[in-house]
Amino acid sequence: MFERFTGDARATVVNAQQHSHRLGHRYIGCEHLLLALVASDQPAAAVLREHGVTPERVEEEIVRRVGLGAGSSLFAGLDRDALASIGIDLDAVRARIEAAFGPGALAQAGQAVHRGPRRSRLNPRRAVSRSLRRWHRQRRARRAGPTGRRDNLTVIVPLTPAQATRGTEIKVPVPWGDPVSVLVPPGTPNDRTFRIRGQGVRQKDGTRADLLVTVQLGAPPDPSSEPVAASREGAAGLYQATGPRAAGHIPFTPNAKKTLQYALREALARHDDHIGVEHIALALMAAGGGLAPPIVSALGTSAPALRAAILDRYRLAS
Repeated sequence: MFERFTGDARATVVNAQQHSHRLGHRYIGCEHLLLALVASDQPAAAVLREHGVTPERVEEEIVRRVGLGAGSSLFAGLDRDALASIGIDLDAVRARIEAAFGPGALAQAGQAVHRGPRRSRLNPRRAVSRSLRRWHRQRRARRAGPTGRRDNLTVIVPLTPAQATRGTEIKVPVPWGDPVSVLVPPGTPNDRTFRIRGQGVRQKDGTRADLLVTVQLGAPPDPSSEPVAASREGAAGLYQATGPRAAGHIPFTPNAKKTLQYALREALARHDDHIGVEHIALALMAAGGGLAPPIVSALGTSAPALRAAILDRYRLAS
């Protein structure tokens, strides 16, 4: 699907990731996609800004609803309006928590949640029976083949966050032939290892071991080598979270994934051979757009009205 995205659409997704990093969030949601979209120079973004959905107002609404820093994810999945209808004010809940446990209580709780459970101090070998360990040794020996341990070739390849987010194809050089192509799927996490069978060191029996390609995320060495990567200005904003940030890959929320899938449906419905910013905008204004419809409603407009205005703008342009 990501191969159909235009350069501007890919830049919108990358900018959404950088907005999430800047706000200290540990996920990429529909609100981040909306914030990146309204800051672009595409006609769909111009329609949103004409209706009062500006980057500044969207970011203020995101911070009001979700907050900043690691603790913001604790309230990210809650429906603020639904809770308010039964008398629960999330702002008051947040204020009382910080008043009782200190200003950094939510951030510390968010870090503890995302850190996961502590590693057990028990010896894992004692928890596995001797027969099961013997079966695992025999299974590894069968997979290695008659020559015993296979001499797999391990290669570490650096990737930019933009490449890991949208997916890419990398060329891995090997000493005995042409570079090996490796397809990196969208949303690849840091330190993921890809096994390419039969491309490693030649064994005594004439066969080749495997090539193990490990990708590591980092900053692009040359900004000009990433034409769709977001610039610092593209992900700038009013707020900057303090404290530790999420490192490496940030996952998409289920609603954000659904929105990108709906963008493909919007493109197919309009008989377009690409997925552009306008299709992401139409998908965000759909019913399953996560926080995007509530945010635009709080800014004085409605998702159906914006969807109709976007369709009219592109209908006139065509």
